Amino acid sequence: MFITIIRKARLILIIIMMLFNVIELNAAEIIPNVIRSGFSEYKTFGSKKAVKVWMKNGPNEINYESLPVINDLQYIDNLYGNYKNYEIIKTVKLSNSTKVLYISINYDLGALFSKFIIYNIGGEELVTKMEVNTNPEIIMPSLDLWRTR
Repeated sequence: MFITIIRKARLILIIIMMLFNVIELNAAEIIPNVIRSGFSEYKTFGSKKAVKVWMKNGPNEINYESLPVINDLQYIDNLYGNYKNYEIIKTVKLSNSTKVLYISINYDLGALFSKFIIYNIGGEELVTKMEVNTNPEIIMPSLDLWRTR
C-alpha cells in the first residue's frame, strides 16, 4: 500500500512538472511582437535601432532619440560588451490593457535589467515606457534578493 501511495505521488509530481513546462512555453509565446522585433534589431543593428522599434506607434515615437534609455544602452554596450540575448524574468498583468515585462538583457560581461510597460490598443501592443538599470532592485523594487538566503 505504501508503494502505491509513492507511485501515485510520483505520477502527480510528473503531471505537475509537465503542466509547468506547458505554462512556460505559453509564456514564451505571449512575448509581444514589438519586444521580439526590438531585440532582433538590437542584435543586428544596435541599441538605438532597437529603441526606435520599441517606441514605434507609442507616445515616445517622435522623440525616441532624446530618451535617456538610448544613452543608458549605449553606455552598457561599451561597458558590458556585445548584446547576446534576453530573458523574460516576469510578466505582470496590471489590467486588460496594460502589462509590465521585466526582462534581463544579457551581454558578454553581465546583465542589464529592464522594465517595459506594454499597452494594448485594439490588439496592437505598444511600449509606453522603458527603464533599464544594472541593479535589479531598481527595476523591480519589490524584489527582495536577501529573502532567498
